[in-house]
Amino acid sequence: MHSVTWTATAFRQVYDRHIPDWRLDSSSLRYALGIPLEEVRQAHQVAKLELIEWGRLGSGLALSHSCSKLHPMARPLRIEFPSVLYHVMSDGNGPTAICLGHWHGEVFLNPDTLDASTGYP
Repeated sequence: MHSVTWTATAFRQVYDRHIPDWRLDSSSLRYALGIPLEEVRQAHQVAKLELIEWGRLGSGLALSHSCSKLHPMARPLRIEFPSVLYHVMSDGNGPTAICLGHWHGEVFLNPDTLDASTGYP
């Protein structure tokens, strides 16, 4: 990873003051733990405001500078039509299976086949 490319300007300035070689050796960023917390907070606030402004300019939306957290953007909602069957895909969470058995797809298509007491067909 090229740290300089992905580091906000405010944090570049902080790192330049505290970790002079960070641009040449990204592993030296492990010393960022020694940067005073208040300085990190100030750089974070500046970077956040720059990100909000960048989003405002790119989207034309008025974004709030007072928000305490930026949340990941959700996927856009799909356009839905009555009586349409949608193919839902998921990779699961890590290498775990997302289907519990061959009957899982059948339940998706016919949820009334579930036993109310067990949750299984």
